[in-house]
Amino acid sequence: MEGDSFIAKLIFGTIFIFLIFFISIPDIPIKSKPPVRSVLRAIKKSINEYYIEKGIYVKKLKELTETNHPYFSEIPENPITERTDWEVCDHSNKNIWYRTVTDVYEPSLPLWNPGPESGIYDVRPCSKSK
Repeated sequence: MEGDSFIAKLIFGTIFIFLIFFISIPDIPIKSKPPVRSVLRAIKKSINEYYIEKGIYVKKLKELTETNHPYFSEIPENPITERTDWEVCDHSNKNIWYRTVTDVYEPSLPLWNPGPESGIYDVRPCSKSK
């Protein structure tokens, strides 16, 4: 009987400690980030809709925020880096990727500098960061 009393006290004490621990933890809001895939899908969808609407590809991602009916209020951030550091490819050559920012990359990719016939066809998250 005395062993049962000890086990009951041990269980009660453990439960009591856990209750105190969980009650004393403040509610910390957890900032959830959207998955990279959903952000990429939204940007690609906007690029395609822009092309369907205007008949040309965007030259800069910023153009998606500057139309009469903007696709975004601001360029979406890369959820991994929390920056707008996307890589883009031109519609005329889908095999060459360009960086869109100068301060994040080692210069392994050329900087996107669109010419008169250039336009963004696809986008992906940056592949290198400092």
